[in-house]
Amino acid sequence: MDNILELSESVLFEGFCKDSFYSILNCISNKVVCYKKGGLIISQGQPVKSIGLLLSGGALAIKLDEGGNASIVLKLKQGDIFGDVLTSAQMNVAEVSIEATENNTRVLFLDYKSMVSPCANLCNMHNRLIINLLKVIAKKNYALNKKISILSKRSTKDKVLAYLKIEREKQIGLHAKEIKSPAKKSCYKKVDAKFIIPYSRQELADYLCVERSALSAVLSDMKREGLIAYKKNRFELLVQ
Repeated sequence: MDNILELSESVLFEGFCKDSFYSILNCISNKVVCYKKGGLIISQGQPVKSIGLLLSGGALAIKLDEGGNASIVLKLKQGDIFGDVLTSAQMNVAEVSIEATENNTRVLFLDYKSMVSPCANLCNMHNRLIINLLKVIAKKNYALNKKISILSKRSTKDKVLAYLKIEREKQIGLHAKEIKSPAKKSCYKKVDAKFIIPYSRQELADYLCVERSALSAVLSDMKREGLIAYKKNRFELLVQ
């Protein structure tokens, strides 16, 4: 397959060298499919037997209720995978839709059964792949618990604060640097107080399960109260 090094950006293939990618793909049934913006990669209610890995582009995991109202479950970027929890739990029907958000969104589909079954060569990289899959599922469970804690807040304001604090923690984890204080021998962490959220206003409203107009009003109120500062998707929390 083309651009096989894109696989190295996924946690699923952590610890793999270039030759290992070719070896493992020879063990597992796979195919690459390209989608246009707005194309449905998976439809809610559709049977799922493969794990998808986003090679390029972007996608949204969207849940539709009985009234046709959509809520965003997750935003997917290059290297992310989907369908892993569903197939591992041996649930045959997708509970969300996966929709491409960019043109030329490429997805590598990996057959789940051949992923978790020992290959004829009994290769060590197959075992590594299974271990990595378990790590991915554990991280998704952690992220789901975070979202549940956000949605459990009673007011839109509290939901927004909880979400922004979690996003700020991610930024601190990525960008914190240990530097020495000129006055002290100890080290302290210096971080950029500003961070960028991955959602548009409508996407954020869907993620928080609130109306966009209500979200916009709350953001304006919070800015006026001195709780936050923002410009487009760049935010700064002015409270701890």
